[in-house]
Parts: sequence; structure tokens; C-alpha cells
Amino acid sequence: MTQPVFIVTGASKGIGLAVVVALVSRLGSCVVGTGRTPATDLPAQLRALPSTQFVYVAGDCTDSGLHQQLVQTALDRWARLDGLVLNAGILEPIQRIAEADLSQWRRLMDINFFSVVELTQRCLTHLRASKGRIVLVSSGAAVNAYTGWAPYCTSKAAMNMFSRGLAIEEPDIVTVALRPGVVDTGMQSLIRSDGLAGMTSEQHSKFVQLKEDGNLLPPEKPGLAIALLVRYGEASLSGEFVNWDDARVAAYTAHAE
Repeated sequence: MTQPVFIVTGASKGIGLAVVVALVSRLGSCVVGTGRTPATDLPAQLRALPSTQFVYVAGDCTDSGLHQQLVQTALDRWARLDGLVLNAGILEPIQRIAEADLSQWRRLMDINFFSVVELTQRCLTHLRASKGRIVLVSSGAAVNAYTGWAPYCTSKAAMNMFSRGLAIEEPDIVTVALRPGVVDTGMQSLIRSDGLAGMTSEQHSKFVQLKEDGNLLPPEKPGLAIALLVRYGEASLSGEFVNWDDARVAAYTAHAE
């Protein structure tokens, strides 16, 4: 049986790293991963993956040349592309609208949204051929506003609508936006360390308390859900915004056991 091939952005840490490990180690897939982390500094989990199934390409997700390199690497190594996990993203700037630095807003939108659109465009021909899947890692912030988070919330809301539009226009490709929950990643560390400057004290305290109480999700939980969804997600989910623990996603877990 031919191994499916996926591209994963933001692959060097957090949720993206967990997605790559799940796809390769639990689902027997091949992955081209990318992130800003230099290849020499990759975590042990990625360095331990077999080179026959995992290739890492360091780069900036807003770089058009990187997009071409990712697709070409998948085709050169495995002659196919079956799915795309669009996970790369940033939270900063955390600042109120009245004090907004629009250059920082534009940078966030380039990373969180326009790079998603551009890489998707680059992959569409190959995903149509494989009847593949796209999973966009969204956020509860797409539908819930937080003080100081307007740029991030806006980018994730735009991602959700992009996903819905893509599902309509590309019926042979399953496209799903996924809400990963509140996950113990570097983004949560940033909220705790720097968030109070732009957030309300009540909102900031909520995130601090989640960490102190041990209520942040480990990346491996939503990571596996994303891996299962990009590998097995059915057409009935296309265009939807689903939670990581949605029963329809959990139903695919038997494939990883």
C-alpha cells in the first residue's frame, strides 16, 4: 500500500510537532515539515523519525519560494501529495485597537492568513488528483473576541471563512478548520508573560490559572486529532469548524491503534 504524503507547517514545535509524530509514527505516513527552527536545532522527536518518511525544510511560511520547495520536495521524494496541515501562526501583537501598530497587524495577517492562502493555491492541483485533505488549525478566538487579540481573532475568523469557501469551490478536496483547544505551547507562555499589557486582568488571569491548575491540553491530544483528520477525514466534514475532541474525529482513532 502506498504511504500517503503530507505537508505540515509550524512543524518544529508544539501542535505541529505532535501532528508530524502522529502522522509518521502512528499512521505510517510520509511528511514534509517546515518551520522557522533551523534543521540543526530540531527537537529529538523529529530527529528520531526515519528519513524515509520525514523531511524537514526550514523557512519562513510567508516565502513563496518555500511553498514551491515544500511541494517539490514531496513530489521528488514520494511522487504524490495527499494532504496539507496549515498550522503555522503567531499571536503577537497583543495590543488594543486604539494603539495598533498596523505594520505588526500586516505581518500577523501575512503569517496567519495570506501564507495559508498561497500555500493552498500551490497544492491544489496535486490535492485534486489525490482527492486529498486540508486541515487548517484555527482557534476558539475565531468566534470569541479577547481584549488585545483583535489581529489574531480576525486572522482565525478569516481562516474559517476561507476554509468554508474552499470546501465549496473544491468539492474533491475535504477541507476542515479545527479548534485545538487551549494547548500547552509557546503561545500560552507568551500570553502569560506578555499578555497583561494588552488584555484585561480578568482574561489574563484565566490563562495563568489554566496553567497553574494543570488544565492546558498537551499538544499530543489535538495533534493526533489533526493527524487523523487529514488522513481519514470524510467529505461530510468539509467546510466545518470542528473541535479537536469532536466525536466524529475521535471515531478515526481506531486507525491509530
